[in-house]
Amino acid sequence: MKNSVVLPSYTGDESLNSYTDELSNLARSVYETHLLGPWLIARVAESEGAEVTWFSRAMFLASLNGVQVFFWDVRSNEAAVGAKIATHKLFTHRFFR
Repeated sequence: MKNSVVLPSYTGDESLNSYTDELSNLARSVYETHLLGPWLIARVAESEGAEVTWFSRAMFLASLNGVQVFFWDVRSNEAAVGAKIATHKLFTHRFFR
């Protein structure tokens, strides 16, 4: 997972949208086992030291320092407060007022 957060730079020697580095080649083949969005988030989590447990192509659990965050596709509620804000728009409006 070395340098998994660093995106390849375009040098001009290659045509646009055609990266040939290791990460790009890996990302092109990931669709067989995982969705691209969750896979990218999981790679960043792992590069920061989190333990990632996959449940399906789109769902995984990231654990770090006793904190667990469940991701479903590229969405996550980190806490009860996040869930309340996401589901109760009137509460959110009053909270930020």
